[in-house]
Amino acid sequence: MRSLSCLCAVLSISSLNVIWAQFHPAVPIPFAKHKLDGGAYETVAVADVNKDGILDIIAGARWYQGPRWQPRFIRNIMKWDIHFDSLSDIAFDVNQDGYTDILTCYFVEKRVSWFENPRGHWGREAWQEHTIGPSGGHVELLFFVDLEQAGEPHALFPNMLFDAPIVWFDYDYENGVPSWTRYDISPNGNGHGMGFGDINGDGRMDVILPTGWYEAPEDIRKGAWKPHLDFRIIPKERRNAAGNIYVYDVDDDGDADMLTGAGHDYGVYWWEQIPGNGGTSNWEVHTIDETWSQAHSAAMADMDGDGDLDLVTGKRFWGHGGRDPGSLEPGIIVWYELQRGASPAWIKRVIDYQIDMGVGMQLPVVDVDGDGDLDLIAVGKKGLFLYENLTRHLGK
Repeated sequence: MRSLSCLCAVLSISSLNVIWAQFHPAVPIPFAKHKLDGGAYETVAVADVNKDGILDIIAGARWYQGPRWQPRFIRNIMKWDIHFDSLSDIAFDVNQDGYTDILTCYFVEKRVSWFENPRGHWGREAWQEHTIGPSGGHVELLFFVDLEQAGEPHALFPNMLFDAPIVWFDYDYENGVPSWTRYDISPNGNGHGMGFGDINGDGRMDVILPTGWYEAPEDIRKGAWKPHLDFRIIPKERRNAAGNIYVYDVDDDGDADMLTGAGHDYGVYWWEQIPGNGGTSNWEVHTIDETWSQAHSAAMADMDGDGDLDLVTGKRFWGHGGRDPGSLEPGIIVWYELQRGASPAWIKRVIDYQIDMGVGMQLPVVDVDGDGDLDLIAVGKKGLFLYENLTRHLGK
């Protein structure tokens, strides 16, 4: 087993009766771990489902009513192999009735749908499914993006495997009716992992895949997306399986860099953009950490309040059963504190490291309890966990 460097702290507690910080003064953020369910779903979103002013957790077949996290039924989900056929949940009020609905996707059935909130009638079989459309491939992740940068997401992207088409569904709401229009970017090129951001500094939102990026045209609905197939996100000697791909100026030099983890191998990386001649760019990979494997999902958040975004990620337990490198090693949730600048540094902050936990396909970082600090929700084949940030509780 590979050793963990910079192991700042290990968290294995299950309730608030911890005096964690006094034993680990070097750790800037203490967390309390709460296991909410032992189920095996790997999707999670956070929203106020029942309009009581308190955030709830949506995970697979159930939603959990805060603050006591009472499980309530949403839908049945088909199981295939060791997975359930739903790998992303996104909370969004599709029909504009004031209640949060759920966007979701299907790997086996190759389509995307939304489930309508029953507005108080949360009994069995109460959430009605509406199909958005066939995807054209096996959907592993779903992204809801503000391509127009107008303040609201509208572009639903299914991230599909095996060189599938790159498509998106454009959301609109008119005369009381929601609609979705499909647009095609490329007949192939989709792959394991996806991200969005302005790569070339033209003010438009580009689409990033593991083997290159697609430049957004001025008219995102009628124009052609120009492919720039000039990099490979995960080094060639490792499996070409990125997770979430983030665009961020890591070295603070004015251009866009990229960050991601190897979803089915060891490694967390950032890619430095080095401008070349004729408007082209070269990309240099930098290792953040290669001591643990399967960083399938990740989030960017300012964990320490210094104005820079940090990287939060964790190990996906049994993404391919026991076939991935490091599959049987302990799970981990970690955030990398970014010290941004010409020579950026990443300080490793371990939140949890033990065998009985893991992260699935999504990792929300949000102030779940409304106390002013950022909490984490981790869900996977080991269960559903809330990592409560204790910063405000301890007066830090």
